[in-house]
Amino acid sequence: GHGTHVAGIACAKDFGLLWPLIQKGLVEWKPVQVLTASGSGQFAWITTAVNTEYAQDQSFINSGKFVVYNASLGGGTSILPDTENAFKKSYNIGVSFVFAAGNTGQPGVQYPGKSLYGIATGSLNSNITLSSFSSTGPEIVAAMPGGGINSTYKNNTYASLSGTSMASPFLASAVFIAKSRWGSQLANAETLRKYMMWVASDLPPTGKDNDTGYGIEYIRSILTKNPNGMGNTPPPAPEPPKDT
Repeated sequence: GHGTHVAGIACAKDFGLLWPLIQKGLVEWKPVQVLTASGSGQFAWITTAVNTEYAQDQSFINSGKFVVYNASLGGGTSILPDTENAFKKSYNIGVSFVFAAGNTGQPGVQYPGKSLYGIATGSLNSNITLSSFSSTGPEIVAAMPGGGINSTYKNNTYASLSGTSMASPFLASAVFIAKSRWGSQLANAETLRKYMMWVASDLPPTGKDNDTGYGIEYIRSILTKNPNGMGNTPPPAPEPPKDT
């Protein structure tokens, strides 16, 4: 159910954030099983999965496509060299990784959220404040909706779930929209990461912080803020969205 819920946030028919692009044939999505059906596993399995996908990822990139991973999983705060090397190898060819920060409600972003090659995601409640369960730390790049998210679930049902697992596919979708919008200007994974920091709309407290990173990623900011304008001054924050 967890994986189905996460996938629905990004890709579900009619309401997934990427659905308009999927419908137009501009986005393909691929589920890759890493853990057991009960949601347990080993970090070595993540390493194997990334290494196994590398050849196809390289082929996609060589053909002019972009590759973005969402990983709503993790545990512990140790950086694991074998897994980190797998991320680095893919990152260096342009693959972007978006990770959930963890649900400890304490300082210490969970791995792989704290990877040097990922974009870590915190969780926000519906009032755009930090979720009490969201793990915090300097690795947080942005925070996205993660509290009480309704999405697809197993057995053709829907469910409301909470967690940084739910926030992560929102951010992964935003990353893909940024790549789709600006193309080769964001082909480099490091440039893309810096763009997501720059284009985020700051949330209290002022400035980059360990709770919500650089802020929330509003899609309209991504669509209008050209990466050519990146610099020390962030773009002005848009008005908060109005509930219609």
